[in-house]
Order: sequence, then C-alpha cells, then structure tokens
Amino acid sequence: PFILFAVISIVGWGAIWSYFGSPFPVTLFAKQQQGMMDISQQFFYGFIRLANGYARYPFVLLEAGLALFGVLFFLRKPHPLRLVLVWGVVYFCAYSLLRVSRYYWYYAPLVPSFIVLVSAGFEWLWNFSDRFSKYSKIIYKSLILVGFFFILSSQISNLYQTSQQEDKRISIYREVGLWLRKHTSADAKVGALEVGVIGFYSERYMIDFAGLIQPDVAAQMTRTTTYEDTARYAINKYRPDYIVLHKNLFPSLERFLLSGKCTKEKTFKGENFDVKYDLIILRCET
Repeated sequence: PFILFAVISIVGWGAIWSYFGSPFPVTLFAKQQQGMMDISQQFFYGFIRLANGYARYPFVLLEAGLALFGVLFFLRKPHPLRLVLVWGVVYFCAYSLLRVSRYYWYYAPLVPSFIVLVSAGFEWLWNFSDRFSKYSKIIYKSLILVGFFFILSSQISNLYQTSQQEDKRISIYREVGLWLRKHTSADAKVGALEVGVIGFYSERYMIDFAGLIQPDVAAQMTRTTTYEDTARYAINKYRPDYIVLHKNLFPSLERFLLSGKCTKEKTFKGENFDVKYDLIILRCET
C-alpha cells in the first residue's frame, strides 16, 4: 500500500504540474534549472561523489558491508521497518528523476534508511552465529562486538568533529545584513547571490541571482550559463538599490557596475571572519 500510494502521488502531482503549471515553490524549479548548468551537478551524480568521499573512512566501509547484510535480513524476514527503506528508495528516486542540483543537506533524509540497514545487518550476523559450535560462537560474537564498538567510537568521534565545523559564512553574511538594515531605507531592494542570511538580518526586499525567489531569473539558467549571467539579468530587470558581491567572483560584472551607476559603499574583509573572500556592497542609482 505504501508503494502504491507513493506511485499514485508522484503520477498525480505530475499530471497537475503538466496541466496547471508547477504547484511547487520556486525553489524546486530553481534547483532543477541549476542542475542543468555545466558548473553544477545533479543529485544522482552528487550522491556518487558523496559516497566516494565517505569511502575513505574505514568505519563507513564496514557500515556499508553491514548494510548489505541488512538487505538480506529484510529479504528473509518481514519487518515494519521496511517502510523506512521504501521511503528512502522513493525519496532517492524522486530527487534523481527531478534532476535537482546537488546540495549536501539533500542527502540527510537517506540517513535513517542507512541506519536501519546497518542495524539489521548486525542482527543478521548475530543470529547467524546460531549455526556454530559453542566456542566458535563465542569467538564469532566477540568479533561482531569488536566491530560494533569500533563503528560506535568512530561515529562518535566523527560526529564531534563535525559539530566543531562551524559554517563561517554565517558571521560575515550576518554582518552584511545588519549593515544593510542600519544604513538603507526600509523599501530598498538588495541583490545578492546568497540571500538567506543577508535577507533575514537586513529585512529588505531581496533579489536572488540564483533564482530562488524570482522564477524568471531561474528560467535564464541553461547548460552554458553561469551565475554571472543570471546576476546580470536580475540587475538589469529588477534594478536593485544595493548589490552584494563576492569580490572578484564576477570580475567583469564588478568592473561594469563600478564604471557606471554604482559606487562601493562598504567592504567586509574575509580575513576578519575567517573566510577566503571579501564581500562588497555597491549602491546603485536606479
């Protein structure tokens, strides 16, 4: 029933989309358009890249092996947790078929399915020991426990290291947003490539060069376009009062703006926020 419901839902939404137009947020359309670009990477291929990256950790390889035994466990024994696995498969297939661009947080919903498979793999191996003699069973189960504690300790260590890795972009984007809120009028329009944190703290109307807010900006994305192309389009159409640029990321656009109607208002040095780039705020005459 779960699989049937998932298939009917996907087909139903597809029919609604084709007849009435997209009922989804702009974000989905934008991510699909981004996935088309040569400078981007689609969800499916991003998963392969992510898996290759994790393969350098021995404990992850061991977990992957256990997951294979977990598949055997669920093939041989009906279990309610099969629903978690089916949901993970449907999610993976849907995102792959939608051909959205690769973002690391898109893979987080796959983790519960992986955990279930690894746990089931442990149980399958543990139960397999019933076929051994008394002393062989002790050795066999001891090895399983050693593997379990190796994975547990490695996972805890990796989790702790990950928790210490702060996204350092947040601090510089926050300062840019606070500056804009303090030094611009409430009705000012601001254009930027990454609008989330800046828009939250600035409380200003945002124009997103990546197309997540204005659908027509996303529609400009093709296989050969870049974010500089979409930035030019957004600036020409929406004429923002202020523009936030990563210094030297779009050098020709930056030179064009500074040679014409825009002036540099503020520079936020990346070294002050432990990031590798400076952010500049341009004020433009609309």
